[in-house]
Amino acid sequence: EELKPRLQRPLQDPGAPGAHGKPFLSGLMTQQEQQENQKGFNKNQFNQFASDRISLHRDLGKDTRHPDCVEQKFWRCPGLPNTSVIIVFHNEAWSTLLRTVYSVLHTAPAALLTEIILVDDASTDDHLKAALEEHVEKLQIVRVLRQRERKGLITARLMGAQAAGGEV
Repeated sequence: EELKPRLQRPLQDPGAPGAHGKPFLSGLMTQQEQQENQKGFNKNQFNQFASDRISLHRDLGKDTRHPDCVEQKFWRCPGLPNTSVIIVFHNEAWSTLLRTVYSVLHTAPAALLTEIILVDDASTDDHLKAALEEHVEKLQIVRVLRQRERKGLITARLMGAQAAGGEV
């Protein structure tokens, strides 16, 4: 059984923002874009404006492995355990959270990936409520667990670990 990912990465337009690992170039921004850029940075302390314009399925460009390694087919080793991936978040930007989820789906072998569990540490941002539930429902192996009050990273990880169905 070949170790192919759960989800194939869609082909990208090479001219799209951030495609193939190229830097996002903002160029000349309108006043409204400048305000949006500043608002995103103030909230998240990173360039959310750029992140929101880069594909959720972004690849990082040319495979830098040795050509013999690129051509190699990888097969499941007997006894290799299946996994649950736990991602904890609190008021995370939509694009970074979903790009993380898709990165796991595009790279982790389907035969080994049991589920992705998103643990919400009491987020208050509206986009992380119903819209997130609806989006991940389509991904089938992704589910959201929610803490009612903010308890921190470790408690959220433990909540995810308790709910995990994977061996690892």
